[in-house]
Amino acid sequence: QFPAGKYGYSALTVKANNVVLKCDGEAYLIKMSTSGNGLIVGNQAGRLYGVEIRGFQLSSSVTGASGKLLSFVNVGQCGIYDITQTASFGVPWIGVRVTNASQFIFSNNQFQDCGSDGLVFEDIVDLYIDNNRSDSHVGSGWVFNKVAGVYGSSNTAYDNGAHGVSGLNTYASPVLTTQ
Repeated sequence: QFPAGKYGYSALTVKANNVVLKCDGEAYLIKMSTSGNGLIVGNQAGRLYGVEIRGFQLSSSVTGASGKLLSFVNVGQCGIYDITQTASFGVPWIGVRVTNASQFIFSNNQFQDCGSDGLVFEDIVDLYIDNNRSDSHVGSGWVFNKVAGVYGSSNTAYDNGAHGVSGLNTYASPVLTTQ
């Protein structure tokens, strides 16, 4: 648990099962380096389970870099809750990228003003998205690539440069989303 405050970092990596990162009050995670990704959960070596990120404000203080502010790789039964991502100062960051996941929950989040796509979900089985905003990005608000089973409601994609929602190589699966 993080006390209220501002935390600058170069990169943060979670490589253990059943970890919950949450804040007590207002906590800001601010990416300070121009290279690499921000907060990374998981890796390609083995599947990670039960990791949750809750309640942070994410941002970047650097320009001229690219990457992802928040990335989940090769995970199951994980989630992102109550995150607000503030303007990335023109940096070509992707707000969130989740790849190779199952039973992933994305709830009550706000991502705005990314210099690339806002939210990218790839190679996922059973994605639950409820009450999220993905607005005013240079690229697309939501990108779904090879996702089977998207369930959700009350999600927005407003004023994005490319598309509100992009579906690439999608599988025939139930999509239960109201906008």
